[in-house]
Amino acid sequence: MRNFTADGKMLWSYRDSSALPMVPVLYKGAIYFTNGKGLVTALDMETGKEIWRKSALLKNATGSAGDTWSMSAGSGTLISSVSSDMKNNDYVVALDAKTGELKWSFRPDEMVYNILAPIKDGFVAFSDNTGKLYKLDLATGQLVYKVGPAKSGETVKSAMSTGGTILGPNGIAYVTSNVFVGDDTVNSLAETIMATLMGKKEGRVTAFNFSDGSFLWRESTGYEANNGAVIGKIGGRPALAIGVGTNPDLPSFFADQVPDNSSSLPEKKARVIALDAENGKQIWSHEVPAWHGWGAGETMLQVCLPDSFGNAAIGGDGTVFIGFQSGNLMGINDKDGNGQISPDEIASFNTGRCVQGTPAIAPGMLAYTPCHGLYVFKP
Repeated sequence: MRNFTADGKMLWSYRDSSALPMVPVLYKGAIYFTNGKGLVTALDMETGKEIWRKSALLKNATGSAGDTWSMSAGSGTLISSVSSDMKNNDYVVALDAKTGELKWSFRPDEMVYNILAPIKDGFVAFSDNTGKLYKLDLATGQLVYKVGPAKSGETVKSAMSTGGTILGPNGIAYVTSNVFVGDDTVNSLAETIMATLMGKKEGRVTAFNFSDGSFLWRESTGYEANNGAVIGKIGGRPALAIGVGTNPDLPSFFADQVPDNSSSLPEKKARVIALDAENGKQIWSHEVPAWHGWGAGETMLQVCLPDSFGNAAIGGDGTVFIGFQSGNLMGINDKDGNGQISPDEIASFNTGRCVQGTPAIAPGMLAYTPCHGLYVFKP
């Protein structure tokens, strides 16, 4: 854990005794994070000094799984996630932000994996890996509702998504999920694996009323969706942005002998999509040049194994900033508003390394963390 000035001077650093798989959260002058052993730590943002360090583990939990999930904070409460088998996070837990004391735990129907858990008006929401949306009372952990991924009366064959749920200021919860295309052909575990390898998954963004969980709309993303969307303004209206596509492969033992993006490796198609936040209608879609094989810079000794894209961020001028498995950080802005992205409406910077995180935007600054470091951009 490191803290830098805007000019790159390191102010303090903190070294944990275990891996830090999650995205930490900043809240009321402190930074909170959970390590692989299930220990939650609060540090003073200014000094890096430890405020408290407490276990988030339940009686049957063993730690926190190693994928890149996110913590949340609000109304004096932290939301973390732990695992009963160290393979996948299957419990959502709440801790007191001041003391670190465990307040409650909740086990959803399926694992939560890359959990995103927005907090609003005394409630917390999240989705499991099938795209089912849960709303809990933040104080008690009691279930208010669970809905989806299908609307009422509909049957779908869900495919795993490492996406998540975001909550807009309009009171709408947006859930990322995947389904199998031609779902009547996918019935066994072997068929599920083959369908995944053959790219027979289709992504969806579904909108639910946060208040009562009622279904509002759904939009297909075409390619599989494995990230949460982001909400902001594009073309002057509330909009969502999300990158979708086939995830990179695990690097082989011969990765150092085969160049990145070799055409001999499996093709990974991808696109970035902007949707109207109120009705889900497409604003624009940009097809990214296909990638091949594993993520940029991956080797068997240095494995990040990201999704196709990191989560996006939307700038004040409507530019969508998003990192791709090729190592490219892209800034996309439909400046003429014609619904088409031309080459001069895309800026890119290649880091040479794939990405798992989200760009962070501050006044006059954009920070970006691919799988091997930190890049900061200024005007």
